[in-house]
Amino acid sequence: MSSLDYCSSHRYLCFPDAVLFFPALTSPSLISSTMSANNKKLFIATPAFSGDGVRNPVLRTLSTSNYQMATEYSEMLIMNSGKDFPSAWIASFTAGGFVYFVYTEQIDGKKAKPSTTLVRICGDDGGYVTSRYSGYGSYVEMEYSYTGKGLAPSGSFAQVAALVHTGHRLVANAPDASLSRKHHIIATVFDELVPGGSLISILPLEWVDDAMRDREILCGRNLRSVMAGTKNVGSIKFSSCNGYHTENNSTTVCGRPKHTPLTVPALELNDSSIVLRLQSGYRVRSLIGASYGDHTVLFAGTDTGHVLKILVNTFGLGSARVFDDLEVDALKRPIIKLLLSPTKSSLYALANVTGSGATPSSEVIKVPVFGCGRFKTCSSCTSPKSFLGLPVVNPLCGWCQYEGRCTSKLACKNISGFERYFHQNSTVCPSIKSISPALVSHLTPTNITIQVANLPRSPPGARYQCWFGSTESKFNTTYNASSGQYTCLAKFNISQGLQDIPFGLYLKASNAVFLQYGGLKGFNCRVHTRCDSCLSTPAMCGWCRYTNLCTVTRAECGEGDQSPWTKADVKTVCPKTSATHEVQAVDRVRQFEITAVNLPVPRIGTLDTYKCSLRSNDSSSDVIMDAVLKPNKPSTVECQEMEFSSDRMLNGGSLGWVEKQLVVLWNNVDISGDEATRVAFYNCEILAKQDCSLCIAQLDVPRAYPSAKRFQCRWCLSTKTCAVDSSCTASSQRCPNPELTKISPSSGPMKGGTLVVVNGTNMGSRRSDLTSVIVNEALCNITSYTPARGLECVTS
Repeated sequence: MSSLDYCSSHRYLCFPDAVLFFPALTSPSLISSTMSANNKKLFIATPAFSGDGVRNPVLRTLSTSNYQMATEYSEMLIMNSGKDFPSAWIASFTAGGFVYFVYTEQIDGKKAKPSTTLVRICGDDGGYVTSRYSGYGSYVEMEYSYTGKGLAPSGSFAQVAALVHTGHRLVANAPDASLSRKHHIIATVFDELVPGGSLISILPLEWVDDAMRDREILCGRNLRSVMAGTKNVGSIKFSSCNGYHTENNSTTVCGRPKHTPLTVPALELNDSSIVLRLQSGYRVRSLIGASYGDHTVLFAGTDTGHVLKILVNTFGLGSARVFDDLEVDALKRPIIKLLLSPTKSSLYALANVTGSGATPSSEVIKVPVFGCGRFKTCSSCTSPKSFLGLPVVNPLCGWCQYEGRCTSKLACKNISGFERYFHQNSTVCPSIKSISPALVSHLTPTNITIQVANLPRSPPGARYQCWFGSTESKFNTTYNASSGQYTCLAKFNISQGLQDIPFGLYLKASNAVFLQYGGLKGFNCRVHTRCDSCLSTPAMCGWCRYTNLCTVTRAECGEGDQSPWTKADVKTVCPKTSATHEVQAVDRVRQFEITAVNLPVPRIGTLDTYKCSLRSNDSSSDVIMDAVLKPNKPSTVECQEMEFSSDRMLNGGSLGWVEKQLVVLWNNVDISGDEATRVAFYNCEILAKQDCSLCIAQLDVPRAYPSAKRFQCRWCLSTKTCAVDSSCTASSQRCPNPELTKISPSSGPMKGGTLVVVNGTNMGSRRSDLTSVIVNEALCNITSYTPARGLECVTS
């Protein structure tokens, strides 16, 4: 696809709001259309080829009727000093009854530099054809270029141009009232060599038309002395739209009879016309613009698939600002054409890839112009954003107060009987300055007082209401005019210990929550089951030390006002045990002791109790023991003495050892938590499986425990079994020689390199017990070792 154009009101050409594609025209090709009172014409600018193959610009006019294209047309081959130059059309547009085209001429040996030419003809000029030539009687042209420094070789003429209707601010700031009559500018893009970006200039259309009008008037008066330069002026056919006439309204002839363009002296743009200099990575390949209220906005498509939104509200070097950068095409194809919808709310971007080495692909992408909905708060909607290092406020978006959302100005609806409230200044954003109290308790009716700023008055017959979550408050909302405060009586169902409560002001007239606040929190003390979590919350919770409840008031403890209830620091109030490691052989009696701090003292005549609990993953196998505070040592809990049988602790003797957690219960509530004591119960005989080396290896188990807290297994010489050290009358740390039970493979090559697996008994309790392994009188290098049971080695 090489070209794309949009026509809205030209009924003779297309249906309303249709998008036209012209793939058959030679690239690049541009289409412009206009309609006069009595004529319907389509002006087309296409390349043509001269005899030597050089491409030259051609203007054609096609008459239309009844929605059909006619086959007859007029055309004009643009000629310059008798020499054909390679040319390209880059823009076309209509304004004030005129049709404008912009084309460029490339460098050749005869021209000192490339040039850009702006062509203008009347919209009702049907052209003429004679036996010698064809043309347009109202044709006028003017060269213009940027003369600044740092341009790329291709950048001394325009790359892309667009006619833009201006907003009131640019009109007011225009020099010499140059936009007072025609509120249009020609925005032009030049490529920059260093740092490889683009330059955007603006030129009042009024300047161009005035220059062309002056030349036509001089020509009409036959003042040949003003026709300087190498170009002659040919026949100029009278047309009412060009605004000049001679006596008797006769046809004026200037110069020789052969028609050549009427040329206006070239216009050189300097740095003062450059409103934006885009840095590397921002080469502009398409351009369009429009006015939005008081603002003038340009949309620039780049060669990396982005569209830049540019604010132009004044003239002068660097006066424009990029206020948004949209990635339109994820494939990063150049955006070669941009079109605006009739409502100026949507942008159509043509992403295109052509040329050698590239897979041709084209896609028309619809882009929302405003995109205000991504800003969720007044501040984010109206605060300046930084693009290319410069702060700028988005001129397309503002905060629609009564709807509580960021919108375009037109989308901010009026409320019946009240003027809409729309602004683009973050300093006047409504805000909640304070809220009291900031913490509210579960199911407790609370008067919430809100201090607000910059709040607009409510529309007639409407009032503000408090809003919590998905519904408006079901409680009264009152306003104190003298203090500017709102008061809401509310009650909340809080399911967590501490949670945020969505809060805002709701306006029923617009059915919108437009002012929200994130500083209100609710708390529910009862969800905390431990003292440390209760007193660690920022909520106003206290801990009932005897009923183990987290409450808001002392009375909730259930034991009267004299109950020990505190909001003091966790370290000085909450019971906490010390985590340790213990090992215990089964079938023996043991009394465990656990040290702790801040232990409550049981009250006389009450059911206050301590208990110890041995817990495992299966709660059904928990072991509960009575416990007391150790006499004369209130920081120690003494668990009831108990024999821990193998059947009970080791699942009937099927396990060699298990680990359980020993916790302290105060009035049936665990006060140990993560600080529980870890106890490993073991049976030496089951662990050793009648192997001396395996028995002694248990001295290193469990490895996660301190070395002094590991299994105390010994090899009993009298019974040749593994038992607890204290039960052996004679034990030994030295085991019989190893006995090999299996070697695999049974054979291998003499050159070595064979992995050999050796299994047996009494094969040492540690790797250091093995001095060497010899296979066929050669060393076998040990690669892995299993205590007492086997090893793997590689023959040499």
